[in-house]
Amino acid sequence: MAVQNNLVKIAKILAHVSRRMRAHAEKNAEVERKLPEVLDILVANDRITPEQRGAAAAMIKDASRCLDFIAALAKHRTSAGVAQSLGVPVNRTETNVRRPIGAPVIDFDEHPAGQMFRELVTS
Repeated sequence: MAVQNNLVKIAKILAHVSRRMRAHAEKNAEVERKLPEVLDILVANDRITPEQRGAAAAMIKDASRCLDFIAALAKHRTSAGVAQSLGVPVNRTETNVRRPIGAPVIDFDEHPAGQMFRELVTS
């Protein structure tokens, strides 16, 4: 009877281990299926070079190294506020110098911006 109980326990343990191994294999298959697309996105957005695909694939497959990789990617992100302000003129006013292409160059002292500058410097 004791041997039979032990065999039942061993069968239950083996069934549990088998289910866990199957679930792990399914997760690995999903990672393998998604990996080429992720690597293509990383290359397309200049996060890695094509030569780094193999190393990046190895990192992504290892959970700890994957977290290190994500942290490194997050450090290089440009914040939304900075990205939106790039290329936007600062303190745009009517006193900015605007001259159409081909127009004659005027003396800066004759322009309102030049007069304001001179006034600020001399006061």
